Amino acid sequence: MSQYYTDLYTSQDETRRAGWRHRLEAALRYEVALECMGEAARGHVLDVGCGPGGLLSYLLVTGRAPAHYTGIDRFEPACTSAR
Repeated sequence: MSQYYTDLYTSQDETRRAGWRHRLEAALRYEVALECMGEAARGHVLDVGCGPGGLLSYLLVTGRAPAHYTGIDRFEPACTSAR
């Protein structure tokens, strides 16, 4: 994996680790995605390229945890961080 992803996923900043520059940017994009998913976001969510689990963290913090969540990422340190 490239040095970019290694640096990204080992950042101490949770927002940066999830691939965003600012918390507001992350929240806005998550809200757009949730609006597009509609009620489906309450059921089963498959997060391909989940990174360290930023979307799931956002869902939990905002009280919108899905019934089932599966995150997939090809970069093992991201999966470890997500767990």
